[in-house]
Amino acid sequence: MPDYAAMYDSYWDDHSRWGSCSIRDLDQTAEAILATCGAGRLLDVGSGMGGLVRALLRLGVDATGLDVAQKCVDASNETAPGRFVRGSLLQLPFEDGAFETVVSTDVLEHLDEADVPAALAEMARVARRSLFVRVATTPDREGTWHLTVRERAWWEKRCFEAGLRRHPLMLAAVAYDALESEGWQATLVLEKVPAPALARWPLESLKGERDLHMDMLREAGRRSDAHIARYHLACQFVRPGDTVLDVACGLGYGSAILAAGSQARRVVGIDASESAVAYARDCFGGGSDGTPGDSREGSKLSARPIEFGVGDAADLSRFGDASIDVVVSFETLEHLGEPARFLDEARRVLRPGGRLVLSVPNDWTDETGRDPNPHHLQVYDWSRLAAELGERFIVEKRFAQVAGGGMKHRDGARSLRDVALAPAGPSGVESDGQGEKEPSTPPAEWWLAVAMNDPVGATTPYVERVYPARSVAGDDPGHAANVAAFGRDYENPWLVRAMVALGLRSTNKAEIAAMARRVIGAAGSRDGAGQTGAAASADVGAALCVLGYRLLDGPSLSVGEADAWLAQAGGYESSVDARGTEATAHARRWTISNAYLAGLVHLAVGRRGEARAAFHRCAAMDVLAFSPLLASKTIDASFQAGLMAAGDGDLDAARVDFRRGLGELTRVLDARDWTNILGSLDEPLTFGLVDLQQAVELASRCAFGLACL
Repeated sequence: MPDYAAMYDSYWDDHSRWGSCSIRDLDQTAEAILATCGAGRLLDVGSGMGGLVRALLRLGVDATGLDVAQKCVDASNETAPGRFVRGSLLQLPFEDGAFETVVSTDVLEHLDEADVPAALAEMARVARRSLFVRVATTPDREGTWHLTVRERAWWEKRCFEAGLRRHPLMLAAVAYDALESEGWQATLVLEKVPAPALARWPLESLKGERDLHMDMLREAGRRSDAHIARYHLACQFVRPGDTVLDVACGLGYGSAILAAGSQARRVVGIDASESAVAYARDCFGGGSDGTPGDSREGSKLSARPIEFGVGDAADLSRFGDASIDVVVSFETLEHLGEPARFLDEARRVLRPGGRLVLSVPNDWTDETGRDPNPHHLQVYDWSRLAAELGERFIVEKRFAQVAGGGMKHRDGARSLRDVALAPAGPSGVESDGQGEKEPSTPPAEWWLAVAMNDPVGATTPYVERVYPARSVAGDDPGHAANVAAFGRDYENPWLVRAMVALGLRSTNKAEIAAMARRVIGAAGSRDGAGQTGAAASADVGAALCVLGYRLLDGPSLSVGEADAWLAQAGGYESSVDARGTEATAHARRWTISNAYLAGLVHLAVGRRGEARAAFHRCAAMDVLAFSPLLASKTIDASFQAGLMAAGDGDLDAARVDFRRGLGELTRVLDARDWTNILGSLDEPLTFGLVDLQQAVELASRCAFGLACL
């Protein structure tokens, strides 16, 4: 064994090396560690001159550095006294589980290959939860110091042998396509396999069912990367508070990724294999009765709300109608004799506006026209998948994935890219506008699709899933809680998360607009049938706002289109006003938003006078009928009007407008309606202060405007 202490004492004898650091951006690396491994006591092994430890200390982390070279330890302790200790990575001077996270950057490759397993075992021993490792995969410039030069897969396998697995958030540190060209250094984010699970399920035990089931967090290579990337992508489509169902979850690694990478309230994984479910429960959490659990000790912050049970993809009868927010099922349809049964069941269990996220192999047939995989009962391409989804759902997104190294695209680079959807033709098949045609098919080993359960016309009783009940109801009897009262004020509250709310709604702008048109059309039909008030609903106001911004997003806006929308918006405002006190707070909200939008629409077709008048009308509306947060519209309306007046040389008018904008901010803050800004102080609305900050920033533009006059 090399004498590492002597080697690196000698290394640091050269004072020209002092202050050097192999990490190019210490702050960025520190933030990546926090984003993946979380907070808690941390050890940096091989801390060198202490730069990373100091970066972590600045972020509030309880960080300790260890190095084999006494000179480094002494120099580092001069900058952060008591934070650095001398010790060997092969025999760490700490108790088992002494640190939440152990970090090693540019260290392990400096060990002889025979010492790597012992070093990893020591790091795993003192870590309670996570490891963040960076290793060089190329020789050093001097050809002296990197004693172990190996590729990423070799290092991952050594980590698995040490009782570690890939961290569910690994792709938050290294993007999927970046794995293709990491350069001279590989980043590995890892977590410990629970000791009882490791004893019951050693790596060797997984080989028996490898063709059907594999824990991709304990597998190295392109194919496992691809599986992890799909679940990482699916996290983007999980809303806060969602209940997620992972169908055909296999060994449960994907459910763990969904729980760690989203704000889901609950993640349920089901699989037909009893042994797979037993593995998932042991390794990732959940009791033998399927109740929620967590594989790790720790606070509520670190808990993963996972449960597992035995279940069939074609029979989801254990789940009630409209009880799930997101159904995830990767590489399942091709294994089913009747895939339509699963799709029908998915639609049944999804709440309105809920999502189905799935993948299929893209035409894996060989020269005989058959899929050589004996477990694949179906052959899919995009055309078939789009047709089967389109019969039941709104297709929101599609993605093409290539892993490389397989039967097809053997030499392909890792990629997972968004592929635009063409507008749907009359039969639901994608169309280019000149006639229906097959969609373009870029290189893809797998197609991934995101589809939404149509919320328009939904009659399912609404249950608030995103916002805390105390904030929805409000704590202050002096102010009616309006801002999150969707169940009270909307005829169909499910539209909010599917069509309205930024960050929650569909990511497909064309489909959002199509929903909005159907909402308006349905309201007109109900009004015509004597159901008074439908045309003045918050639903219609929101739909009009969606369509107005859709017009502005387009490449060109005709005067005819502008006038048609303005007429609808004016009619809506009249309908709301006619209802007087019966008009809901959210309906009032949309009259203000649409009045502001009217100014933008007039500007887009060059009618500056009409635009200024629309902004003045908006600025005069009382946002306190809804929430102080809506002052962002009235304040900016004053600013826009003042800007036009200043441009026309009417500085007195501009001064009046800018001052009105500032006065609006002080007025709404003086109202002290914190119920409709924060909700409950104990369970606050997280968007409230962000929206208030926007109003303050817009008012600051008015202040600068006044200063310039």
